[in-house]
Amino acid sequence: MASRRRGRALWLLRAGETPWGAEGRVQGSADLPLAPGVREMLALEFAHLPPTAVAVVHHPADEAATDTAKLAARSFRGKPAAVDDLGEPHLGLLEGLTLGTFAERYPTRHRQWQDDPLALVAPEGEPLVDARARILHTIVRLIRRSRGAEVAVVLHPLALGLVRCVLCEAPSTEMRHMVSRRGQVERYILPVDAADRLQAAAEGA
Repeated sequence: MASRRRGRALWLLRAGETPWGAEGRVQGSADLPLAPGVREMLALEFAHLPPTAVAVVHHPADEAATDTAKLAARSFRGKPAAVDDLGEPHLGLLEGLTLGTFAERYPTRHRQWQDDPLALVAPEGEPLVDARARILHTIVRLIRRSRGAEVAVVLHPLALGLVRCVLCEAPSTEMRHMVSRRGQVERYILPVDAADRLQAAAEGA
């Protein structure tokens, strides 16, 4: 999302790892706590966040994201605010499966997961392309309401990867790399028309 005209700042913070994440299981909208030791790791990671830079840390309503946002908000000297529509995609019957079991039970969907993630529709779940639109629309709304203030958003790995792909103009096949090869916290200086461009991406334009 390159532009010479720079506008507001967007902070993206990865939600702390859950027990399923630590075990390599598929996690979508399941409401899980932070894995053991993660709270302490996050406190150290967030200790360097600049105080007063952000007034509100927006986050999904699940336990792990809520606790992550509370820790970040403490360092920012702001407050956390739950936003349901920032939640991970609903992955239906895939929730909790190991990747090996996922590949064995649903080989076609597993290939989509690897080769064309936005084509994935989990059994009894939410199409990933719809989830991306939901999350992007929500971020657009937060940016437009911010009146130029810096915006901070906590996201779980799937949502985070999808959003980073859009911001970096990368294909969705890079979404896992957008999480595994990047930091817990990133600050983006957005172009002034970022909300319109994210809106267009959400609508598939």
